[in-house]
Amino acid sequence: MNTTAQTIADQIGCRAFAMIGAKDLLDCGDTLQFKIGTNAKGVAAVRVTLTPDDTYTMTFYGRLNRKTFEQPVKAEVDGIYADSLRTTIKLHTGLYTSL
Repeated sequence: MNTTAQTIADQIGCRAFAMIGAKDLLDCGDTLQFKIGTNAKGVAAVRVTLTPDDTYTMTFYGRLNRKTFEQPVKAEVDGIYADSLRTTIKLHTGLYTSL
């Protein structure tokens, strides 16, 4: 991973990734994308993007439609600071990121 994606991963934390069942981490330059485990809100993947104002935009995707190959956007949240990444994940997925 490049430094931006690695920084995003470090800010979320290894334990949080384990607790949400994160897998298939993908480095997309200034973005980190990953799939997550089954949750009550039907979110299948998360994309975290660094913005020019040094905050993050988080996009939460639903399950892939196998007929149309579209993945619906469940929510998109702008202006997230690093210390709120885990809280935002919990809010939009229902999965805990810390004990």
